[in-house]
Amino acid sequence: MNDPVSAKLSLPDPLIAIVGATDAQHKYGSIIYLNLKRKGYRVVGINPTRSTVDGDPCFRSLADLPENPDIVNIVVPPQRTLRVLEAAAAVPQSYLEATSLIGPESFVRDRIQTLRDSGVTNLQVGFLGNTVEERVKQCDMLRNIVEKS
Repeated sequence: MNDPVSAKLSLPDPLIAIVGATDAQHKYGSIIYLNLKRKGYRVVGINPTRSTVDGDPCFRSLADLPENPDIVNIVVPPQRTLRVLEAAAAVPQSYLEATSLIGPESFVRDRIQTLRDSGVTNLQVGFLGNTVEERVKQCDMLRNIVEKS
C-alpha cells in the first residue's frame, strides 16, 4: 500500500475531515460525509455556516478541530478552495504533498499513477484558474496526462 491515503485509512481510528460537509443530500459534501460515516469511519464536518451535519458537531474551520485530521477531503466550489488551502496550515505538510495534483507535469503524472495503482477510479478536481478559459486549459492538460498514463 504505497498510497498515503490508503495507509491513513488503515490506521486504527483515522479522523477524516470533510470540508464543505452539509445536510443538503444532493451535494457531494453530504454524500461523502454520510458514505464514510455509514462505513464506520470517524468523520467530522467542516463548514463555517453550519453547527451540525447529520446531527454531529460541525466545525467552522480545520483550525477549530480538537485534533489534526488524518485525511482532509475538500468539497467546496473552486472559488473557496484557495481559502481552505490557506487555512490548512493545521494539516500535516506530508499529507498535502502526498495528495496534491499541483506541480510539474511529471509530478502530476506520478501522482495519477499512484492513485490508479491504489485502486482510485474517480477524481473530483477543482481548477484554480481565474477565468473560464484558464480552467478549461487546466482541465485539458489534466485530461491529456490521465489519458497518456
